Amino acid sequence: MSELEMLAMFFIQIIVGLGILIFISAIFYCIGILLGGMYLLLYMFLMYPVIQFCRSLFWRIKEFFFPTPTLPHWVQTKVLKEAAEFVHSKHRPWDGDNLFGEYIWVAHERMCIKWDKAFGDVI
Repeated sequence: MSELEMLAMFFIQIIVGLGILIFISAIFYCIGILLGGMYLLLYMFLMYPVIQFCRSLFWRIKEFFFPTPTLPHWVQTKVLKEAAEFVHSKHRPWDGDNLFGEYIWVAHERMCIKWDKAFGDVI
């Protein structure tokens, strides 16, 4: 066997070896993608609901032992009446405004202001 034939055989072996290496790498890549997809599905359908349940349970227990303070009923009524008077006292020459939506927004903002005044950074 001549040196030229040995050199040709050597290069053929290198090319075949690289082809096998690329093929095996592609197989590992596909297996990794498949396992990642399976992990994602397991997380979405098994672990995520369990984690959400644990979070919900934690917040319920926390709220049971350390309830969030609320404003007294008379203060809430006063704030809601002030919000209603404010919304209805605005001059509107046009028709078709969503007064209830604006009332909900103003009432929420004023309740937050009153709550911050009453409790501040306690929580």
